[in-house]
Amino acid sequence: GPNPWVRTLIALVLGAALGGVLFSMVRITVYAAGAILGLVVALLFLSLFGFGSGWLISLIGLGGASFGVIVGPRLGRWLTIVASALAGAYVSVLGLAKLFGIPETGGAGTMPVTSSTLVVFTLLAVISMLAQSRVGTMQRVTSVR
Repeated sequence: GPNPWVRTLIALVLGAALGGVLFSMVRITVYAAGAILGLVVALLFLSLFGFGSGWLISLIGLGGASFGVIVGPRLGRWLTIVASALAGAYVSVLGLAKLFGIPETGGAGTMPVTSSTLVVFTLLAVISMLAQSRVGTMQRVTSVR
């Protein structure tokens, strides 16, 4: 396959382009955030309970994303905060596990479940949610001045 730097550059360009399109289409963005939230929750569930079959992981992931599309918009402004915090924490733990050679316990895309990975996931998710919720408060406070 292509060089990892080339893949990263392509991912950044495509992510920025897709972000621009989704920014102009707020409703689609809300559904996408709901799908991301549902997918991460489904993958976390799969990681915790150790389903190993490739097609089952795909099926449960798709079901989680579909459920997120339906339920996600009901979270209001918390949807983007929770979805991005959980997705960021999940992907960070996956990357750190690869970096430190922690073997996958489930199938592809599932997070290795050890006490250290769960602590790191929880800390990253909580800190990210708190920081993002604080940004909204800070914007309201500074706009009053």
